[in-house]
Amino acid sequence: MIKNISVFFILFFCIFFLGSWLREANMLSTGPDVSAPPFELQSLAGIPVSSDSLRGKKTLIYFFAPWCPICRISMPNLEDFHHEKGREVNVVAIALDYESHEELLAFKEEYALTFPILEGTKVTQEAYRIQGYPSYYILDENGMVTHKSMGYSTEIGMVLRSQNWSL
Repeated sequence: MIKNISVFFILFFCIFFLGSWLREANMLSTGPDVSAPPFELQSLAGIPVSSDSLRGKKTLIYFFAPWCPICRISMPNLEDFHHEKGREVNVVAIALDYESHEELLAFKEEYALTFPILEGTKVTQEAYRIQGYPSYYILDENGMVTHKSMGYSTEIGMVLRSQNWSL
């Protein structure tokens, strides 16, 4: 019985990590020599935010679509991460696949989000190789991509990745 349970868990984790690897295979590479693509986008407040302005501190860039159910489920985790680690890590959400500025304002209000939400473009989506939602990258202080993830992530997952732990 114990042996069957052990085999089940080993197979489950192998399938889970294989699925994650396949899902994330087309995202940007990670490593000390992989620089995140530059951007300059408008925040919902109308303030331009550039990738250069985020340097000097680790950054979590979270790509989402307001209609995405997994994004909606994980948005409170991102807000909690921001409250927990906001002094150490920039948190920026980039909206893609949205219909209007007003839709994004309503989304921000619905979830009482306090981190910046930027209005993404097709160019940004292509540069960051976003093919599904949610997707996020962790950048180091110099703008190098250290981690990537696609799909639901817990707050602890974000914390571990931002601390350079591999998952």
